[in-house]
Amino acid sequence: MATLEITTKIGCGMACTYCPQDKLSQAYGSSAQKLLTFDTFKAVIDKLPPHVRIDFSGMSEPFENTECMDFIRYASGKKNPICIYTTLAGLKRCDLPDFVRLIKVKRISTVVIHMPDQNGNMRGWKFSEDYLEALNEILPLDNVSCMTMSHDGSLDKEVSERLRGLTNYKIFKKKLPSARFIGWTRAGSLNRSVIDKNGELENEVRWKRSLTCSFTPFYDHNVLLPDGRVVLCCMDYSLKHVIGNLMNTSYYDLFKGSEIAKVRNINMMTNAADKQECICSQCTKAITYEPTDGCWIDQDSRVSLKKSLEEVFHRVRAGIATLI
Repeated sequence: MATLEITTKIGCGMACTYCPQDKLSQAYGSSAQKLLTFDTFKAVIDKLPPHVRIDFSGMSEPFENTECMDFIRYASGKKNPICIYTTLAGLKRCDLPDFVRLIKVKRISTVVIHMPDQNGNMRGWKFSEDYLEALNEILPLDNVSCMTMSHDGSLDKEVSERLRGLTNYKIFKKKLPSARFIGWTRAGSLNRSVIDKNGELENEVRWKRSLTCSFTPFYDHNVLLPDGRVVLCCMDYSLKHVIGNLMNTSYYDLFKGSEIAKVRNINMMTNAADKQECICSQCTKAITYEPTDGCWIDQDSRVSLKKSLEEVFHRVRAGIATLI
């Protein structure tokens, strides 16, 4: 689905171990506007076709920008679908009723709450009573889910204990995360050495074949930065592929520019040296077409398929040898 992720600020205070904020800050530049303003947000949203989903997520905690709820209210007046991915850090108590209302009436179609885990992977997160109140009101709602960065889904100990005293605990107990978390390498941007000893990352990949994106084959799941620049996707923390600026171009012109043409061309190539110029060659979410099996597969599937074919080949060869 065509999506524009909204990065409301540069320099996220959550300091999650699985998020390469150092690469983002370095690439963004010290002189560029680091806080998304309402005027910039309005100018950008007014250019979006109604089918483009607006995700309040991007490369930072959305509510760390104090105007975030104003952004959400303005977006709710459009026809675009809205999703929110948040830790709830920075959500003001006075904005909670309006936020809950928009979720209940399904104007916000999806909310995913990123909760602190037992391994301290959300290093900048701080406990507050406002956080507990927000969880108590939001988490029980139908279109709300949650996750952690824990290898077994375990929550921060203090949060886990305090949740048991909330009025809605029985309702949202079933929603508490339990799934194993495996982090993305952010197409090679993430320094593996900073991951907690109990953490886990997907295997690194180096594609040498033509490929496309399993999330967005049209390359239209993009990320807005506070100054209006738009980067290829949420893996591009090093800002290698800036495809345009919505302050001075139309939405559809983003996909006519030289940078996105470069991405498409490189992803068609098979030369390893050429492919290094595009982050997709190091992305675990890329897929390639396997003519032997006639389907699109990811890196892990390709390895499994190769082993399966080798086993079949050896069995056939052994059978022929027996006949001879």
